[in-house]
Amino acid sequence: MKLSSAAGTHVGLIRPQNEDSYLCEHPLYVVADGLGGHAAGEVASALVVERLGEVRIDDGTSPDDAQRQLAEAVRDANRRIHQSAIDDPEHAGMGTTVTAALAVGDTLCLAHVGDSRAYLLRDGELSLITEDHTPVQRAVRAGVISAEEALHHPSRHVLAQAVGLDIDVEVDTPTVELAFGDRIVLCTDGMTDPIPDADIPGLVADLESPREVVDTLITAALQRGGPDNVTIVALDVE
Repeated sequence: MKLSSAAGTHVGLIRPQNEDSYLCEHPLYVVADGLGGHAAGEVASALVVERLGEVRIDDGTSPDDAQRQLAEAVRDANRRIHQSAIDDPEHAGMGTTVTAALAVGDTLCLAHVGDSRAYLLRDGELSLITEDHTPVQRAVRAGVISAEEALHHPSRHVLAQAVGLDIDVEVDTPTVELAFGDRIVLCTDGMTDPIPDADIPGLVADLESPREVVDTLITAALQRGGPDNVTIVALDVE
């Protein structure tokens, strides 16, 4: 099974600098959204992408083994970022989200922390592969508030966890069995804040290439205010 891919990032229309990082080198695809202010967020997101880039698989690597390597790389990056924040006062409080996808045969293994996202578009239907690590999303799962209320909740950007904030981190590890025609989108919240999930299929379902997907979604986010850095990696199963 072959994957074609593209990636892009934009500072947005409000933020003074871009603290997102990404990797788009088959078989590994990553988006990370740094937090912490000044240059610290940029440092954190770059560190997690750098560590994930060290993951190596070969033809004999099973999806389970690849998944373990991916999750351990995130946990190791968490320790590195956390220690850097202790050692350097300018990095105090820094952290990052991460959503990483590693293609192993017909399986896409993911590692996820925070509120960046991975979507699957299959046969015109969009599904969210990852789950936001926010108190607001936990309230939705518990039935305390509705998904519609969550879209406008004043605390919707508060993270329950991120890479580097604590000495340990829980890493979600979903998998997707890929099929011909699937389209995968990894993105930071600079895309999902201005673009509701319901609008995404109409924007990208009929596009011919991952490059068109990336460019279209970044343009749409900017046209809707560009409130944050926006980073997108798109994959097509061919």
